[in-house]
Amino acid sequence: MEERELLEDVIVGRIHRAVQSSQQATVAEYAGLRYLTGLLRPTEWIPAAGGWACSYESLATMVDDLRAWDSPADVIETGSGVSTVWIGLAMRELGRGGRVTALEHDPKYAERTRRTLMRHG
Repeated sequence: MEERELLEDVIVGRIHRAVQSSQQATVAEYAGLRYLTGLLRPTEWIPAAGGWACSYESLATMVDDLRAWDSPADVIETGSGVSTVWIGLAMRELGRGGRVTALEHDPKYAERTRRTLMRHG
């Protein structure tokens, strides 16, 4: 096999692995979102997860952790946004009391999160 063919095989292999990894991540995110929406039944739009925001897969894990606790819990978050909303929905759905406090340094994000929370009651 020539050097060019070897290089092409290496490149194709890397692309194939990257696509597989991306597909697996997409499936995990979709599964997390389906789990959250089925369990917590949001009635209003929630900003998308991912990027700087917490992933749906991680949010599903956090909600499961909250469900496992027997007593009211207070949750303190560094930052605010998508996770604040989903955790707030989980706290309400569990009906055990407790509250979510988000420490946000950016007034714009804090206001956006407040508005989203208000839409969800």
